[in-house]
This record gives sequence, C-alpha cells and structure tokens, in this order.
Amino acid sequence: MIGAGVAPSALAIAPVVTQGKVATVIMIAGTSIVIGRSPYFVRTSFTLGQSSSSALERARDLKPDTLFVFVPASGQAGAFAKQFVERGFVKAGIKLIGPGDITDDDDLPAMSDAMLGVVTAGNYSADHQSAMNTKYIEDFKKAYNLRPNFISVGGWDGMHAIYEALKKTGGSTDGDSLVEAMRGMSWESPRGPISIDLQTREIVQNIYIRKVEKKNGELYNVEFATFEAVKDPSKASK
Repeated sequence: MIGAGVAPSALAIAPVVTQGKVATVIMIAGTSIVIGRSPYFVRTSFTLGQSSSSALERARDLKPDTLFVFVPASGQAGAFAKQFVERGFVKAGIKLIGPGDITDDDDLPAMSDAMLGVVTAGNYSADHQSAMNTKYIEDFKKAYNLRPNFISVGGWDGMHAIYEALKKTGGSTDGDSLVEAMRGMSWESPRGPISIDLQTREIVQNIYIRKVEKKNGELYNVEFATFEAVKDPSKASK
C-alpha cells in the first residue's frame, strides 16, 4: 500500500502502481487529472477545481478590482503575500481572492496584516469550528508545536481511509479489494464530513468560503459560508 504526496510524484508512480495492483491513497496532490491515471488511486486530499473554476506585474498594470491567485504548493504562499504587498496591490485597493493555499495555515502566522480581509475557498481551516477539529489541533500542536494545515489533514484522512479499508478486507492488502473497500466510504474529519465517490474514487467534501481575520493576535481563515458535498467539477460534469 502507498500513500502518495504531490502531483508530480503521484503521476510518476501511476504506471507502476497499476502494474503492481497496489492500492494508493493520494493525500496531498490537488491536480484534477491525477486520479484518472490509475484505477488504484483513491484521493483524500482535494482538487483545485473544487475551490477554483498570472503574472503579478501584468495583473497590476491591468488595475483590476480583484485578483484571483493560486500557488502550486504549500510553502509558497508567504513569498507571494510579500510580493503582493511590495508591488502595491494593497495600496491600489485591489482585493485578493483564491483557493485556500494562498492563505495556508502553515504560512499565515508569518504573513502581515495586509492579508486581513483576503477571501479564499478551501477545504480546511485551523479555525474550523468542531469538537473533532479542536481536539485535532490540540494533539497536533502538542506533537509539532505548530498549527495543522490542509496537507496534514489530507494525511490524517488518508490514514483513516487505509485503516478502515483494512478492517473491511480483514487485513488483506490486495489492491482490488482495498480500492473496492474505499469506494463510497464516508466519515467525519477534522475538516467536516467527507466521502469517497463510489464511481470516481475522488474526495467529496465541503468547501468553505473564508476571510482572513485576527483572533487572539494571530491571523486565521474564518469560515463564513459553506458549499456542501462538492465533487470535482471536471468529473461531475461527465
């Protein structure tokens, strides 16, 4: 059994996984095409299409009311936020929106107050209000001394899917049996209710609209609207 990370590595192992019939849980990658590269892939992370249907200099010259941005990986949001401020977007009154990774919980504490009011769509926030998430954050901070983000939750749910699938198969790691066991599975996650689509093996989850606010002296993505049970749009349309 394999737990796969970012999209390039998941795409690279797809042929080998298929040939070996190894059940593989995609825990981080958000590229929509990944899941279709192997019938042994099951995703517990997210797809970019669930939360989003430029070059900064060009965007600044166009003087838009709003700029929609996505960054390709965790860890890059901080660098983007600095450039957004330095290039004068905030002073020009240009609003920033995008998928949740531009205000990733891992980067947000180090960002400036210029991020206040930024609206994003994401599948998880460390400010998500639920008893399960409160406990998850307490345990995560105790173990790592930092707040969890969408990547850590993808890993948590990936391990949950594997554990529950093994219970169904009686411990058998046969690839076909494990994938079949994960189809249609549903559970409560720190991010909220999620499930694995019976046909596509994709994650189905709530997408939350959030605004960056300051709470207890720290920046958080505060949820103010919810789109329930969102499927990946590229597959739902088919």
